[in-house]
Amino acid sequence: MKKDNEWNGECFYCDSCGKAFRSPLYDVTKEYEYTIFYDTPRIPEVEIMGAEVIAKYCSITCRQKHRNQILKREKIHATFPDIGPTETCSRCHGPVLMTSFHLAFVEMDTEQNWGQPIFGANVISSQVISVVCTKCEPIPFKIARAIDWDS
Repeated sequence: MKKDNEWNGECFYCDSCGKAFRSPLYDVTKEYEYTIFYDTPRIPEVEIMGAEVIAKYCSITCRQKHRNQILKREKIHATFPDIGPTETCSRCHGPVLMTSFHLAFVEMDTEQNWGQPIFGANVISSQVISVVCTKCEPIPFKIARAIDWDS
């Protein structure tokens, strides 16, 4: 349902307080990703195959207030894992091999570019709050099908 606001509905609505807003966006995202480590002195990279914003907030405060509801709904705990190579599943506490595709829950802060011809966003900050192993959350077929397993 679109609410009346100064942007005629072309905005986000905070999942905590209901406020209409445009930018910045504080969100929680589900991502299927893996980490690439290099033998050379190079910063590791994270490859993201699929991502879905599952909650949008107008402020860091609203996101923090609502975090426990997201964690409960997704049946996870906030563990704030490192980059790997092995971390702990927030559901079963088993190992998550970060160099293989797995589910990650990420809190991101982004500056939204509503006025541009092509809508876009600039990431201000990003933090993984939880990772889940493939035993607890198998990679969805549509993502698994798109992965180049030979690389």
